[in-house]
Order: sequence, then structure tokens, then C-alpha cells
Amino acid sequence: DGSGWGIYQQRFDRNGARVGGETQVNLTTAGDQQQASVTALADGGWVVAWSSNGQDGSGFGVYGRIYNADGSTRTGEFSLAHATAYDQTSPSISALSGGGFIALWQSQMPNKPRSVIGQRFEADGTTVGSEFQLSSNNVNNSLPVVVGRSDGGFVASWQASGSPNIVIQTFSDPSATNGKYNGTVGDDILYGSAGFDTLFGADGGDSFVIYDLGHGPDIITDFQSGIDRIVIFAAGVGENLPTGPLDGGHFAFGLATDSDDWFLFDPVTRALSYDADGTGAAAPVTLAFFGSGTPIHNDIIVVNNL
Repeated sequence: DGSGWGIYQQRFDRNGARVGGETQVNLTTAGDQQQASVTALADGGWVVAWSSNGQDGSGFGVYGRIYNADGSTRTGEFSLAHATAYDQTSPSISALSGGGFIALWQSQMPNKPRSVIGQRFEADGTTVGSEFQLSSNNVNNSLPVVVGRSDGGFVASWQASGSPNIVIQTFSDPSATNGKYNGTVGDDILYGSAGFDTLFGADGGDSFVIYDLGHGPDIITDFQSGIDRIVIFAAGVGENLPTGPLDGGHFAFGLATDSDDWFLFDPVTRALSYDADGTGAAAPVTLAFFGSGTPIHNDIIVVNNL
């Protein structure tokens, strides 16, 4: 494109014959544009994503551009990332069954491990919710790959510097209602949507995420105590909850017995609930029902992000 690497595309018909000629995708040509990813959309259009050096004013950034089914441009180029400080590279995109798409990329901040970040988009490029972190903060995570699922969720995989070296996680669709979300044979992250969902982790050590008190309660069909875990987002459930593994003094079977019994499991109804005052004076909020398995305090962790 006249300045280092650029992003180009070529259309093909179903027989592999070229349709038209090569066209340039990136509008900004200064520096290098590289690491292209492409996905077809449900309406016949497609999205191209890439990384660009120096365009956002701070190292590498990740960008996208959407095309219509006839090859005309639907959008100009736009930043996939909201947080653009330092480096965002290695984008991967996939269409979602609802018509939009999901973008993942690796993010490098100073003095922190590399992380995998995601953002959902509508088919016109508008964002759906906020960008979110998929990976843990304990090791370097890089080179994400994502594929959409027929139920509206997606499966993400990336390279981690610890063990296991390749991480695979399943994510459900938060916009769906009363869905059923199934994990894989690996370690999955599953969370319900606005309805009453059924979560099946299958094999592996799965994380069942509870973001706030307004979603669900969901049914966790196959919980394995000591292997799976319940992940509580402090900001959505109880902003004053201390983060980390739950202390046994904050968990009780049946009714709360003192002012800091915040999490209750009822062996009869098999419901895990949150009691903000720990006394039962205000009705506890049911977080999830368990089809099998009995959670204990060691299975619950409170976090600010995944």
C-alpha cells in the first residue's frame, strides 16, 4: 500500500474462481497493517480485522472493516478495541448466529501479563456491551482464536505460558433467554443470560459465572465439587465482598446463622443464594439451582474480572 505491509482481499466463487480483482482493505497506510482475519456474516457480508502499528497513537491497535454481500463497503475502518493504550495485536473474528460477530485480540500492558480481550459487535459495527477479558491475569496469554456456536455463544482458544499451554473455553450468549449452554470436554466458562438457563459443563474443571443478581437463577446440571467452581462478580452481586476464594465463615447450609453468612446452600431446594445482610432479615436472592453436586465454600471464588 506504499508504506510497509498492507491488508488486501480477494473474493472467490463457490468453484474457487476469482470474482473481481484484489482490493485494499485498510484506509490508513502509514506503518504496517498485518495479521488479517476474516469472517462471513449471516446476511452475506463479511468482516476483515487486522492489527496496525502506530495508528491509535500508542503502539499496535486492532481494526476492522465490514463489507456488504455485493462487495461494497458497509463501513470505513474502525477500532475494535476501546482501551487502546500500548499494544493490541493478533485479532481473530467470527460471525455469531444472531447476525453480528465477536472479535478477540491479545493486549499487552506494561508490567502485566498479556491478556485476551473480546468485544461483541452488531452486523453494522456497533458494539454490544463492553469489551471484556477472557483470560486469567496469572500468566501470559496470546494468539486467540474464536469460532461462533449455533446457540449464539462462542468457543475461544488461546496460548498460555503456564499449564495447560492451550486453553479452550466456551461462552454462552448473554442476550438469549431461557437457553441451554453446553460445555466441552475441556475447562469451560459458562454463564447464563437474562432468562432461566440450563448450564451443562461436561468434563473438565468448569467455571459457572454469576455476573449479577438480575440474571437467572440458572440451573447447573452437573456440578463437581472440588473440580468445578462458582465465580461471583463482586460488582454485580455484592460490591463489598472480599475478592478471592470464599472464606468458610461466609457460607452456610440452610439458613444464615450470623451477619456474615452471605452465601447459603439449601440441601432441600438445592438452591445457592446470596444473603446481603447475612441474617435472613431480607430475603436471600437465589443465584442458581444445582441438578447434581453440592457446592461448598471452597468451590466459590469472588472476582473483579475473569
